[in-house]
Amino acid sequence: FRSSDRSSVDARASVIALAHPNDDVRFASRLLRRSRVDSSPRPDALVVRADGSAFRLPTGTAFVDLSTRGALRNILIALATLRVESPGEPLSLDEVIRAGWPGERIGDEAAANRVRVALATLRKLGLRQAIVTARGGYLLDPAIVVDIEPAPDPA
Repeated sequence: FRSSDRSSVDARASVIALAHPNDDVRFASRLLRRSRVDSSPRPDALVVRADGSAFRLPTGTAFVDLSTRGALRNILIALATLRVESPGEPLSLDEVIRAGWPGERIGDEAAANRVRVALATLRKLGLRQAIVTARGGYLLDPAIVVDIEPAPDPA
């Protein structure tokens, strides 16, 4: 697999594993990770954990923790997944709202404000150059390499 293909497969596998948590799935996940020849992300990549709990900038060495910030985590993983699967395609405002606050009923003005604040916060946390606005939506810059890596095993 290419790095972006591997990331997409890893992201999907992590979502399935989170939906069906049991020892067999965790064991299979560990075997899959160990079986890869090159499982490390590229050093010049924006690395996003598959559950959105953290990211590492291309120039950074430490991960920025989002584990307690649900909306930011959800928005980042939606942006990263779309970037890997469909580079250059933006998430519309409605898609960002659904990703950040799934199932929540929010007035239009309040929802748009939440998105502006969430994206401003992600930018302040280091993603200023990565998050761009295009064609009425938001996306991770297609010029930036994005790798989605499995979340660390809780066990």
